[in-house]
Amino acid sequence: MAPGEQTIPASQLPQGKLLPRLFGSEPLPTLNYGRLARQALGVEPIPRAEFVGFRPSPEVVTRPPAGETRPATAGTRMTARVTAFVPGMGGQEGKNEVRGRRGPAYTVEDYREGKVPHVSVAMDPNSPLQGQYLKSNDPEYAGIIFKVEDTGSAFKGKGNRAIDVAFRDPSKATNYKKDAQFTVIDQQEAMQLAAKQQTGHRAIVQAPAGQVAVRQEIDPRHPAMARPRDVKQIKSIVVHGDVSTDVPNLIAYSKTADRGYHYYIALDGSVTQVVPDDRKANHIKGANTDSIGIILVGADNGKMPTAAQDKAAKQLIAQLGRKYGIDPKNVYGHGERQPERRHALEGGHVARDIREQGYS
Repeated sequence: MAPGEQTIPASQLPQGKLLPRLFGSEPLPTLNYGRLARQALGVEPIPRAEFVGFRPSPEVVTRPPAGETRPATAGTRMTARVTAFVPGMGGQEGKNEVRGRRGPAYTVEDYREGKVPHVSVAMDPNSPLQGQYLKSNDPEYAGIIFKVEDTGSAFKGKGNRAIDVAFRDPSKATNYKKDAQFTVIDQQEAMQLAAKQQTGHRAIVQAPAGQVAVRQEIDPRHPAMARPRDVKQIKSIVVHGDVSTDVPNLIAYSKTADRGYHYYIALDGSVTQVVPDDRKANHIKGANTDSIGIILVGADNGKMPTAAQDKAAKQLIAQLGRKYGIDPKNVYGHGERQPERRHALEGGHVARDIREQGYS
């Protein structure tokens, strides 16, 4: 091609008689068309590379970059050899941190107890299932939502043929193997199934005589579920109060703002547990790791709790104190721990009475 000349795509050529003339169906008038005219008349050959402008563009086929794979679509099925790992037992698992989320691994047992939104599994780092949610038709996994959020050198090159499931039971780590079929599901279906599992954990715990019944409302999507702790760390109980008496609204707020309590006590003395004891709730600055938070709604700014609340709170604190070996002297009101920020009588005299009289 001569300097300054260029190939013109067919779609940009003017309509009319130019194309018929170029292809010989109409005579080309004697005009100075330059090199293009000479080529059309056969005086000069048409270089093959320059003719591409007149060809239809080939279909563009996109492929993932080298070393990457496309995510699997919902409905994709696969059969894999299932093994087990126990968070905290050697290797990467010893860190109790999954690579895909940079947080603790969620076990089958935690999910069954309604503490977590899914079960963590590990697969090949190049598997298209990385980051995907799965369910299984295996009876052992009925109702469980799995999420592929971890990997390891042992899985490299195994594609979708191997899957490692997180269990709490240490015996699973060495002798657990089976084949199972899994199906990819989208996030919406995963959330719906998790909600059904959560509903199963909203129940009244029938308490023995002299103890308070606790209604569990454990939402696996609550932010506190991502903050596990050893219950041996629990050394104190903090009693809170709030001017609001709307328990459902306070619970909803705790999920969105990540500020809330383990237990909520309504005006009628009914108790609802929102965060499990082995999770840290954000209820008191600087002391969340080793404490349990209890709130008496309506009992703040000098307003005392109802008689029903007072009784339920003291029963609940006694139950928890005996269960975890908490000294009654380590039961405080929020205002006592942080007088510069809270009302001195937040939560009433519950904490003071227990320190003075012990557990009833």
